[in-house]
Amino acid sequence: MLVLVVAGAVVIAPNAWLNRRIQRRQVEIAEALPDLLDLLVVCLEAGLGLEQALERVVRGGGGPVGESRLLRQELDTVLSDVQLGMPVPAAWRRLAQRLGGEDVGSVAALIAKASVMGARLGELLRGHSKTVRQRQLLRLEEATGVANAQLALPLTICLLPAALLLMMGPAALALYRGI
Repeated sequence: MLVLVVAGAVVIAPNAWLNRRIQRRQVEIAEALPDLLDLLVVCLEAGLGLEQALERVVRGGGGPVGESRLLRQELDTVLSDVQLGMPVPAAWRRLAQRLGGEDVGSVAALIAKASVMGARLGELLRGHSKTVRQRQLLRLEEATGVANAQLALPLTICLLPAALLLMMGPAALALYRGI
């Protein structure tokens, strides 16, 4: 029996650990993405091309990219791919495949569409940054609602006996003394 439990733990624990690491990585990158998009917008509106703006943001060191080591590494890979001759949309699509996040995938699709259609990427990224921030806010509100629901039962179980004791205690004491 113990052998089965240990074998099950050996099989399940690495996958659980890996899934937790993947989730933390995606959360860290998703949190830094809107600020990255804002920095790219500033650089693009200052007259830099997408490749130069990306290089400025990645190698500039500060801001959200500097705080997120993972995002810096991934964007540095995108920059290296572009400098080695890969088209910019393909490099961003490859980034989206590596990271697997919905927001990064939509940024990659946006960059691909803008490069094909010749649209102003700065304006598109600015609007997309707002959308990503709104999505993050909705996710936080949803997580807050879930946490509230999860806390309701334990709080009720812990506080209900104490509240009943406070309300019924004086009456019970009066009945006891009166008898």
